[in-house]
Amino acid sequence: LDAEVVAKADEYKTDKSANKTDAEIGDLVTYTVKTTVPYQEVSSDGKTKKVTEFKVNDKLEGAKYYLEGDAVKGENPVNKITVNGSTVTGLEKLDASVNGQDNFTLDLFELVKADNTYAGQEVVITYTAKVENVNTIKNEANSTHKSEGTTTYTYTGNATITKFDKEWANKLKGAQFVVYRKNADNKKEYAVIGDDGWITGEWKPEGENHALPEGIGSITTSAEGTATVKGLKIGEYYFQEVVAPDGYSINTTDVKFKMIAQVENQVVTGVVAEKPADIKMNDTKLSALPSTGGIGTTIFTIAGCLIMVTAAGLFFASRKRTNK
Repeated sequence: LDAEVVAKADEYKTDKSANKTDAEIGDLVTYTVKTTVPYQEVSSDGKTKKVTEFKVNDKLEGAKYYLEGDAVKGENPVNKITVNGSTVTGLEKLDASVNGQDNFTLDLFELVKADNTYAGQEVVITYTAKVENVNTIKNEANSTHKSEGTTTYTYTGNATITKFDKEWANKLKGAQFVVYRKNADNKKEYAVIGDDGWITGEWKPEGENHALPEGIGSITTSAEGTATVKGLKIGEYYFQEVVAPDGYSINTTDVKFKMIAQVENQVVTGVVAEKPADIKMNDTKLSALPSTGGIGTTIFTIAGCLIMVTAAGLFFASRKRTNK
């Protein structure tokens, strides 16, 4: 007799992967969850089924699902489910209600059939999520038949600049900095910086005659002389001073710094600034300005008053003689 045989899977697993280990605030990260449809065993009388549930659970920390809408920085949102490389009617994608959330439970029990049509086949769930104001984006996925699942991590990084006086002896409060990078055409692009030093993910081109773009925000050094920009990905950047501390002049030599991957045991564990102690700048004190109303002005003022008093005295004396 001719017959089709469906073999039980050797191992049921739920894997998770991300297309990026580093990102900046506002980026899209594409995640892929893979799991296997379990084999259904039915009792001889057809009344009892061994598998009664098949669900995939997914949870995000530091990002929200972005399943539909406009492209973000040239990257389109993704929302797709396949079984053995093909779509199954009713399971083509995640429900629209998941958009903007940070977790979902996907019920795949309809794939677990008594005739084991899909048994052992791979289910692939692909979607995008948008990075929020965090340094670690964590994503966990598991299923009812593989509860431990898999966890992935994507990272953003922070960089801190320290402001000193000319002699590098004292740290200065009140210096304001903007952050820029250079594009493929070697043109400056400035980061839009929001609350607490977090970038928004938007970059604005330099204006005419090297003018700063409007509305980009800045960071300001604290009493400890430091200011931190947050949420950068791997790459090269520059700190540019735009306001000097009181009594000091602006340093026009920008400070270049580099964000790199932090690696432990060949695994990326973060994004950090390379050689952070070298990210520093000093300022020169302004020359003392001459005071207004100095001695020369005072002499002229006194002399003028004496002349006026003398003239007034002569005037009244003259009137007195005339009256007599």
